Amino acid sequence: MAPQVAIVTGAASGIGLAVAEHLVQKGWNVAITDVNEKAGELLAGKLGKQSIFVRCDVTSYEQQSKVFEKTWKKWGRLDLVHANAGIADRVDFYAPQDEIADCAPPKPDSLVVDIDLYGAIWSSYLSLHYFRKENSSNRKKLIITASSAGIYPLGEAILYTAAKHGAVGLTRALGRRIKSEKLPITVNCLCPGMVPTNIISSDMVKAFPKEMITEMSVIIEAVDMVLGDDLLNGAAIECNGEQIQVRDQAPFLNDAAKFTGGGGYTDVIDMDDFVKHSEMKGKMM
Repeated sequence: MAPQVAIVTGAASGIGLAVAEHLVQKGWNVAITDVNEKAGELLAGKLGKQSIFVRCDVTSYEQQSKVFEKTWKKWGRLDLVHANAGIADRVDFYAPQDEIADCAPPKPDSLVVDIDLYGAIWSSYLSLHYFRKENSSNRKKLIITASSAGIYPLGEAILYTAAKHGAVGLTRALGRRIKSEKLPITVNCLCPGMVPTNIISSDMVKAFPKEMITEMSVIIEAVDMVLGDDLLNGAAIECNGEQIQVRDQAPFLNDAAKFTGGGGYTDVIDMDDFVKHSEMKGKMM
């Protein structure tokens, strides 16, 4: 049987690196992607013939497309995509600007949203395309690295929180659609707490009590949980300290909330008409 194939974004360091190494140890072939070309090439060299490195800025749909194309061309299948690339806030969104100036302040740096949310969106979209290409009953897996900030808002990392809440919403919405159409695909997201990676300063890591740190072994355990469970779909999986737990969405307020938020409306309206209406309104803007 041919080895399974994965794409891992942001794989030159941190969670992505650990996942890539773990998959290769399990016998997988892995396409490693990262903007850090030197570190990516070094990792691919270390992992050997079971891996390739493709430099990729995940904010670019075109660059991500090339990763998927090269992976498919090399191995002819795709079983797992781990949309993992991420950064933290690069500005304090809340900090006051020059209030004396007569003009509006300059646009804030929003790269964290481009990488952490849009990068995951492009990975998800391309994953669906390539998962559908293979005529196989084997369950395909999409894992998105969100954050516990996608569950608990961080006032000190506002844009990061917004992006990670978006990643959780993407997972839940996509998972619900996949389940409704009974596709052999699952999508789940990981919501880690404080994991010692290079997006966090060493001083910050040292300041945390040891029991408040989430070790990489816990993340790998959560990944294996997803790989081993074909029924888990649309789940936000919190990984904090030594614990792993699926976090359910908020309960519906009432029947009206369940009807709109739970998809009951699909029984009374044609969703194709809904999409066409949205397209028409978009053209008018």
